[in-house]
Amino acid sequence: MWDKIMEVSDIMNRTTLALFRMIPAVFFLFPVFHASGQLSLRPPRWWDVELRLTVMGQYFVREADAACTGEFLYEATWSGSMEKDDTDYLLYHSGSETLRWEIREKIASGGNQKVLTEKDFDDRPVFRMNYVLNENGALRFVFIVDGFPVPRGGAGEKFDLILPASKKEEGGLSPSGYDAFVAKGSNEVVFEEKKIRTGPVERAFRWEWKRYQPSSGPGAPVVLFNNHKVEVKIAITPRY
Repeated sequence: MWDKIMEVSDIMNRTTLALFRMIPAVFFLFPVFHASGQLSLRPPRWWDVELRLTVMGQYFVREADAACTGEFLYEATWSGSMEKDDTDYLLYHSGSETLRWEIREKIASGGNQKVLTEKDFDDRPVFRMNYVLNENGALRFVFIVDGFPVPRGGAGEKFDLILPASKKEEGGLSPSGYDAFVAKGSNEVVFEEKKIRTGPVERAFRWEWKRYQPSSGPGAPVVLFNNHKVEVKIAITPRY
């Protein structure tokens, strides 16, 4: 009889120990309910961020009896991570790569014609991710692609080739007044904060940009027409 009692007691002790071992796992796997009854999921420790940008554009410069036309294609990726910092977020850069860069510039002057390609250009576009800003639950990504002077050929006046930039925060000044010349779509690159907390999110942003710029220098009239189409894809993945 005593042996059976000891056996039952031993089984109960082992069962109790197993239950205590399971409690941390149960709390780890299940969400927590606040006193208000709202469901609160365990927040991610950080998020992976992957961006892919593609821009195709043209520019046209006329000066006296010379004319230059250019066409270009630029494709780049940016990768990094971000983490919560109080009410805002910190953005970390891990890598970037130019996947494709092509340009073709044609100069016509005095009956002669010359064609240049990317091999003849010393400069090329450079993608720069500046920061991410939390605006009352909306995460705004702010970046710019640095341009360079064009046309490459000819001895006339040079202009800065304007390349894509995302819209800055309210009241912020975009480089070269970029935002004011968005002709179609929007260059606002914004995510809802609540959506990135519940799972992977991916969005595509597209816009078209056009600008006519007369010369401000002395001498013969010079005009520049610059336009491009942009596609930006961003994937944000939470890590727990």
